[in-house]
Amino acid sequence: LIQEEKKYIGITHEEVGEKIAEEWNFSKELKYIIANHHTREKADKELEKLVNVTRLSELMCFSLEIGYSDFSEGDKEEISSIQENLGINDASLSFLLNSLNEEVEKLKQAGWFFSNG
Repeated sequence: LIQEEKKYIGITHEEVGEKIAEEWNFSKELKYIIANHHTREKADKELEKLVNVTRLSELMCFSLEIGYSDFSEGDKEEISSIQENLGINDASLSFLLNSLNEEVEKLKQAGWFFSNG
């Protein structure tokens, strides 16, 4: 996604998000996470866990087809790496995915989300 954004529009969503975060006076930590959630391997050690939590959240949404999804087989390797970094085993990840899905379904029923169908 990042490569296509850079190639076709000349800027990435990370860069756009960072500019918006600056305009809205977000904390330096939040700006960093927004600007680097796809480059977690380069993350500042102090913010590494927060970057990993953010990226895992995004990948969980991708896997459940919540919002835009570019989930691919390569992302499964990234999820495993993040799980290791955060100390999350497969059972815990499954619990998180199921819980997220249940909460999104509740929000859909309340009219907060449009279904992808």
